[in-house]
Amino acid sequence: MAQGNPSSNWFVKILGSAALAGLVAIIALIFQVNSSRNNDRASETEQAYLAIQVAKQETLNALLVEQNQIQSEQITMEARKSTIEGQTPLSTNNPDFALTATAFIVQATQVESTRQAIATKQKGIESTQTAISLPQPTLAIVIRAEDVIPQIKGENGGVQKFVSWWSEVDYGGENGELDPSSPVPNHKCFGMAWNTNQYGYHRLIVFQKPTTFTFAAGGWYVKVCIPDNIVISTEDVGKIQADWLGKRSGIDNQPWQVIVIQ
Repeated sequence: MAQGNPSSNWFVKILGSAALAGLVAIIALIFQVNSSRNNDRASETEQAYLAIQVAKQETLNALLVEQNQIQSEQITMEARKSTIEGQTPLSTNNPDFALTATAFIVQATQVESTRQAIATKQKGIESTQTAISLPQPTLAIVIRAEDVIPQIKGENGGVQKFVSWWSEVDYGGENGELDPSSPVPNHKCFGMAWNTNQYGYHRLIVFQKPTTFTFAAGGWYVKVCIPDNIVISTEDVGKIQADWLGKRSGIDNQPWQVIVIQ
């Protein structure tokens, strides 16, 4: 029987090890790129928000300067008006009467025009200040399950321990109707139940309308509320919770399945 060439076998082993190392490096690189993209996305959102705040503050500062200038102009205008009103008119028999009267009229007209212009500028400033002080639309942030899942660990505290915008406001394991309506202003809420008699084990049910369940052993329910500016699909909410359940309790050769009830 022919024997294999030892040097050839050694070369094949080295080549196989190199290929495996290269594959591991590629996987690590892909994970790093995805993580970097997620961080960039969050950083861009934060920078955009900060830029808006800076622009609003700069506008308010400019309005303050202009308002101070207007107040100075008002003081000057009132002083001119008082000066004109305080002057003693000449006798009508005085040859300079017509010229002086005309000068008074011109100055009074100028003062009134200035007053109206100042009032118009003041109204403009007040309108701008009001517009800036009104609540501004919050930037929408689009979230996908794959953006969050790498952050999740199978530890006590649930997903909210790792995700700042994820808030669990209710939970329990009693049979009956569960209402996922939102108790928090400007938030949308999702009910999630698992290990129920209706759907079986390792089935995570996501619902946004009152739904009746009976729980099997290990069954549980949680209500999760998320700010309105977070844009995420109902299915992705379920995927995130199912990922935590899988990491926390294991899958026992039966991966968790997400079922959305409309």
